[in-house]
Amino acid sequence: MWRFITLLVIVFVAMSFINIPRKKEKIIILTSAVCDQCQTRIESSLLGQKGIYSAELNLDTKALTVVFNPDKISASEIRSFVSNLGYDADDIKRNQAAFDNLPACCKLHESH
Repeated sequence: MWRFITLLVIVFVAMSFINIPRKKEKIIILTSAVCDQCQTRIESSLLGQKGIYSAELNLDTKALTVVFNPDKISASEIRSFVSNLGYDADDIKRNQAAFDNLPACCKLHESH
């Protein structure tokens, strides 16, 4: 009987941890992305980062919407990450070496 009660307590404790809501914040970052390849590169790269729940780039507005856990990654780290992919991220300018390695289509509308 004690084993059964102990097992029930363990199950209830474990289930309470499963339902703990994760912290979520949303930021919108203006980028210099111009094409589908840019979109795929940015979104898939961000989704591979710890603490990123979603990343969606609107190519018409160049706005990147990221939902993330601020305990795992900060907004400034996300902007730096996008910059290091070769794209402007709000006031953070692109990493030039990364930009130089982007496909030609990603540089077509370069304004820098």
